[in-house]
Amino acid sequence: MPNPLADDWALHSFLTGIKRIEGQPPAQKLSITPDILVIIYHKLNLPSIFDVSFWAVCLVSFYGMLHKSHLLSSSVRAFDSSQQLVRSDFHFFLWGALVTIRWSKTIQVRERVVHLPLPIIPNAPLCPVTAIRRAFSFVYNAPQNSQAFIVVRSYFLWFQDFYLLSYDPPRP
Repeated sequence: MPNPLADDWALHSFLTGIKRIEGQPPAQKLSITPDILVIIYHKLNLPSIFDVSFWAVCLVSFYGMLHKSHLLSSSVRAFDSSQQLVRSDFHFFLWGALVTIRWSKTIQVRERVVHLPLPIIPNAPLCPVTAIRRAFSFVYNAPQNSQAFIVVRSYFLWFQDFYLLSYDPPRP
């Protein structure tokens, strides 16, 4: 016997209206885990300045729980040293590094500055300080007010580069 409500226009309109009012839950991104980072690490060519910079961006954003917009801009013209990290925001110590964050969605009018401590993790591929130092060593003479992760003299790491190298885990 066929479903008598299948062609009921009033019921269909009523349910569509409820869906509009209630909305759809946003599709959440999967969390990045240390296991995924290790998989990414093993796919990188670490003598490459591009891969070294990419790895530093991955680890700083992972340990700092930062969006990529803190580290990368979408274009040359979009780079804003008051919103993205610059080289002078990184301070190195014997115990690790301290990153100064001057802007985020919750700190928009320079009410405060957040200092993000990053520890040294000896002999570990997931050591953020080693990754930052390695990336900075490739372009050691870059100006202190330049984007933190420069790939070569005139080339910066941008959003689209991040997408090209990102690991896309299978969805459940």
